[in-house]
Amino acid sequence: MTELPDEAGFRREMARVDDDLATARRLIAAFVAENRDAINGILGEVHRSGRGSKVLMAAVIQAADLGRMLMGDDFGAWIDQAAMMQMDIAEQDWREIENDD
Repeated sequence: MTELPDEAGFRREMARVDDDLATARRLIAAFVAENRDAINGILGEVHRSGRGSKVLMAAVIQAADLGRMLMGDDFGAWIDQAAMMQMDIAEQDWREIENDD
């Protein structure tokens, strides 16, 4: 069984989660604004923090929440189908690259 952290440790981790969500939202906002300098700056912050996977997960949460808000229960099926189609496209791209070599 996993032990829960003490209250101070829990509060620190929750503050990190809040930071990660804020960073993900800042990155999304910079992308929407097409602000490449801000995007590069935020990506640099993420890299230096060592919390890239946490920020990525926070961005996923944001995307999933928005998808559910806009599409309701249909979002899960839509994103799954879109991911499969994108994987097929990527596979074809790699085949073409390999054939060019």
